[in-house]
Amino acid sequence: MAATVTLTGYVPDNNVHAAIATSASRKFTEKAVDNLKASIGAPGSFNTAVIAALGALSRLSTGTLVVSDREVKLSGDALYEGAANEIRAGLGKDFPKNWQYKPEITVKPAAGPVDGTVCQQLFSELLTKSKIRFANKRADIDPDSVGILDRLIETALRCPTTNVEVVGHTDGDGEDAFNQALSEKRAQAVIDYLVKAGLPASRFTAVGHGSTQPVAGNDTDEGKAQNRRIEFLVR
Repeated sequence: MAATVTLTGYVPDNNVHAAIATSASRKFTEKAVDNLKASIGAPGSFNTAVIAALGALSRLSTGTLVVSDREVKLSGDALYEGAANEIRAGLGKDFPKNWQYKPEITVKPAAGPVDGTVCQQLFSELLTKSKIRFANKRADIDPDSVGILDRLIETALRCPTTNVEVVGHTDGDGEDAFNQALSEKRAQAVIDYLVKAGLPASRFTAVGHGSTQPVAGNDTDEGKAQNRRIEFLVR
């Protein structure tokens, strides 16, 4: 699996540059290396097309995205068959009119099985590097999170005999009862995504702790962001 995401080439202006770099930092579990430069001559809707394509690239184990004129070429290995089918079929729908999309998506060979201890370690490493994001005060999963979710699915496929608690946490804003319910709904939304990808629902249990288990202070935006989290606990 790739260790970095490298952005190279030319973008229309500094605002588009910043938008693409920010999008990459949210979508990828890997470190983003930003070598983009501002220049003139990019087609209209360049920003929209690139950000949509980055979402698909974030779902690949390794891959290459080339955007030239009004054409997007995406190649690489998806983490499982269902993801490959979704990427092939779905990305073009998010593009501006008159853009061409050429996907060359294969499926990464399945990694070997692991026991529950290793599976827990892999889950924890993934959720330390990145996080599952949601709409503000809601349980709708942010589309930027598909990359991390696909990696969690790949890991779950490697330990098929384990059961997993998906645990939701909120920050300290709002009423306790609301936060408790929200944390449970967010955990269930993650499970729903996993089940839609083909994992058995019987393996997963949704648990919510509201704001009762903070890992940082709730007096700063940064601390609140750390407290809003999902954990995977192998049981």
